[in-house]
Amino acid sequence: MKKFLTLTTLILLAITSSTAASIFSLDVNINKNDTIELNSFNITEGEPSDSSFGDYKVRTLDSDSDELYSQNFSASFTVVYDVIPNTTAPETETVNTTRKLLRIPYSYEAESIQILKSGEEIYSLNIPNRVCKTDDDTCPDYCDGKGIDSDCSTESSNTGFFAKIVNWFAQIIP
Repeated sequence: MKKFLTLTTLILLAITSSTAASIFSLDVNINKNDTIELNSFNITEGEPSDSSFGDYKVRTLDSDSDELYSQNFSASFTVVYDVIPNTTAPETETVNTTRKLLRIPYSYEAESIQILKSGEEIYSLNIPNRVCKTDDDTCPDYCDGKGIDSDCSTESSNTGFFAKIVNWFAQIIP
């Protein structure tokens, strides 16, 4: 029986470690006048955006406003048209809005996401208000234990998939 539990645990570890991590995904329009319009926000599986340069920064903060994560990114308001590649000089056009998909590592402790331009905050998103205050009778893992969503327990049960499986085994095996 111990071999079965050990083998099952190792298989579950292999499965959970090979899956993509949870991320916060923000789809935003950035306007040339430094205003932001949120198109969508969700918690999903995937890889964080890979960028390290630019005038803009996205960051997550905890409830004490301590920075948990930050990443610089760029936004271009110039569109380049190359009608027939390598035959004519490309044409450019300046636009007032550019769309950006920002993928940020998920953190249960994150309370807000901010976008800054040259160090000045130009947008802030309160994560619990966007994720936890829904009318769909569900309790996202992020909301459980925070006391925000009435569909969630008041006790913190922020446990991962592996811990839930171990708890399940503990209940069925005397």
